[in-house]
Amino acid sequence: MARTVEVGWRSTTVNVDQSVQEDREKEIEAIENDPMVLIASGGWCGLMGAAGFRRMGVRALVIEKVPCVDNV
Repeated sequence: MARTVEVGWRSTTVNVDQSVQEDREKEIEAIENDPMVLIASGGWCGLMGAAGFRRMGVRALVIEKVPCVDNV
């Protein structure tokens, strides 16, 4: 979705979906490269802990031995 925004004296078109996706990819890369917390469980408690850390602004990396989370 493209949106026109005014930047100073000019207008420019910004691809909102692309910029959001790029921001998300940068955030994931930062977490993978330098996590503050390592959570060794992709189960319910591990995911809830990761969500809590995210709300606090703490980078947390969740690792799980099986390829799916919460044993689904």
